[in-house]
Formats: sequence, structure tokens, C-alpha cells
Amino acid sequence: MARQLITCSLFAAALLLASASIADDADATLSQGTDRAAAIKQNQNTWEMRRAAAVQEYDARMAEFQAGQLPANVAIQANTHLLQASLVLGIPNAAVDYDRRASRIESIAKKNLELRTGTNQDVAQAESARLNALLKAYLERAAD
Repeated sequence: MARQLITCSLFAAALLLASASIADDADATLSQGTDRAAAIKQNQNTWEMRRAAAVQEYDARMAEFQAGQLPANVAIQANTHLLQASLVLGIPNAAVDYDRRASRIESIAKKNLELRTGTNQDVAQAESARLNALLKAYLERAAD
């Protein structure tokens, strides 16, 4: 009987320790979950700020490019940065918007060439950037 009482006491003590350990693990998991949620939120905020900066960069570079003050590759880079930030955030129609902006860059390059404020290289780079994006989209659809 004494032996059963000791065994029962030891079992109860082990159960109590296990319960405390499980509670500590649950608290730690909850804390990690909260930390993870906070990290995800912070990452989301960071990408939203990056996208806002990419929009400003694109607008500024396009104004300079349209005025003939920058080569096409700078406007193309700004467009690409905006696409990347939009894709990370899951912005709907990010690729369509990219193509629309790339078409605009191409038409401005052609107009700048006519006005003699741009070069043949600008036109070629703008056409190439837009066609590369279209080809990539076509190949991705064909793979699906």
C-alpha cells in the first residue's frame, strides 16, 4: 500500500511537471506565433513602403525620360522595380500594369527619337524589355 502510494505520488508529481512543461511550451509557441505574426506584419509594411518608393521612383524617372533627360534603361529599371514590389505584395494585374508601363516607355522612346532627344538604342531597349516580358508571360502560360 505504501509502495502504491509512493508510485501514485511520483506519477502525480510527474504529471504536474509535465503539465507545467506543456503550459510553458504552449506559452512559448504562442509567443513565437505572436512574434511570427509581428514579423510577417513588419515584412508586409516594409514591402508596402518599398512599393510606394518604387512608384515614386517610376514617376520621377518617367518624367525625366519623357523630357529626354534620361536613357530608356533607367525608366525600364524603375518599371522592373515597381513590378517586383507589386508581385511580392500580390497586387492584382501587376503584370498587366507592367506591360502597360513598358508600352508607354516604348512609345516615349520612339517619340524622343523623332524629336532627336532620344536614341535608336533607347527604342531598341524599350522594345526588347516589353517583348521579353510578353515572351516570358507566353512561355509561362504554355507551361501551365
